[in-house]
Amino acid sequence: MNNNKDTTEKLQFDMKYEDLLEKAKIDLQAALHQLRIQEPFVGATLQTLEIMFSMEIPTAGVTINPEAAEWLLVINPAFFTINLNDIQKRAVLIHELYHIVNGHLARIPFQTMGKNEKEKERWNIAADLAINQFIKGLPEWALSLDKVLFQGQPLPPNKATEEYYTMLDDEMERREEQKKENENGEGGMCDQDCANCPLQNGQAQPGNGVGSKQCRHGGMVGSHDGWEKANEMGEMESLKATEKLIQRTLQKENFGYDKLPQSIKDFLSYAAVRKAEINYKSLIGRAIRRSLSGDDIDFSWKRPNRKYGELAKGRVDGEVPFLHIYIDTSGSISIEEANEFLGIVNGFCKVLDNECMVHMFNTKIYASRIFKDKSKVKEGDFESGGTELTPVMQRIAKTSPDLSIILTDGYYDNVPFESMVKVGFKFPTTCFVITKQGDENHPLKRLGTTIKIPKRG
Repeated sequence: MNNNKDTTEKLQFDMKYEDLLEKAKIDLQAALHQLRIQEPFVGATLQTLEIMFSMEIPTAGVTINPEAAEWLLVINPAFFTINLNDIQKRAVLIHELYHIVNGHLARIPFQTMGKNEKEKERWNIAADLAINQFIKGLPEWALSLDKVLFQGQPLPPNKATEEYYTMLDDEMERREEQKKENENGEGGMCDQDCANCPLQNGQAQPGNGVGSKQCRHGGMVGSHDGWEKANEMGEMESLKATEKLIQRTLQKENFGYDKLPQSIKDFLSYAAVRKAEINYKSLIGRAIRRSLSGDDIDFSWKRPNRKYGELAKGRVDGEVPFLHIYIDTSGSISIEEANEFLGIVNGFCKVLDNECMVHMFNTKIYASRIFKDKSKVKEGDFESGGTELTPVMQRIAKTSPDLSIILTDGYYDNVPFESMVKVGFKFPTTCFVITKQGDENHPLKRLGTTIKIPKRG
């Protein structure tokens, strides 16, 4: 491969942009045609995908068209036509499609967003590492597991993006400590000492590519400039956009489900479960927001929240609304379910600049404490036994919090809660969250919202 700087200069003087664009379109069609022969479903899906050329992007990348809520692949025509041979063109197209069907754009961790470029770059590297090991024919400078070190060894294969992201983070922390002890210690994670390597010092450095980030021996980080736009659309919309792309391919090409690649079948199964989980979180959030938006609560969307800006209402006057959480610790409730539930509630409490009280109960309420950030329950916190909701309902009626959420399996006797409040008054707002194996048609379903935790498969 020629020196990229010389190639760029040659492009500027020897080739008009219109001619370059025309050649890139011809090369793209040829690559798609070959993919249809070699990998029919992948090739057909790429032909269904909206593809455009632009010099604004350094290499190639996927993003989302927010108006149509559909995926968009953008390719730099110079990168595609001049820097890649025919095999590499096909491999790069597969690489970009794999980012979509693996949900990389929607799974970007919160801490990588905004101005944290170092963390964002680490996620980009982890995403490339997760898929490149399954793609043949990528350029020699593409990131691969053997080019990245973890505890002195190349990264292990067959790990999820989040696992590689954590490994990269752990390794950088280890090397930072090593550098403090020894001024001449290792600096980055590259297997060679390359000044322009994207893995040196934990962040990408400018390389010699046509807008790419690349070290001398290899290790290019692909262009992920459009990922934040997709992330802003939300994970649910991203999943739906991917399902829509797959369904259009199935309909257009008359593919049967049995002919789908296993990776696509895995995605469809994952998407169904994940959408249920997201919907579950959304329902809890909606119940919380609804309970805190009454006329008696002094909050306004016109005033930004002091911690979270436009994400949440700002408090004008008055006291902070309070939530009460009740966790049924009878035998059918697992520690994992309780902590998963608390993690979700914690996220909404933080955004709402709120606090809540957690109560543990079986046939009685035996423990109560203020819920703090990242609080979890431990094995010793649980007192098992039967389930009796009468003490819980009496406590709710007496304290009248803005919202009570009860995590339970739904297996208990009816409680005449109507008699616990004065005539003409409504029982305080209560939401029931039913565990995966629980009964959503529980005896108190008539009281308020009931949300079932989705099963994972």
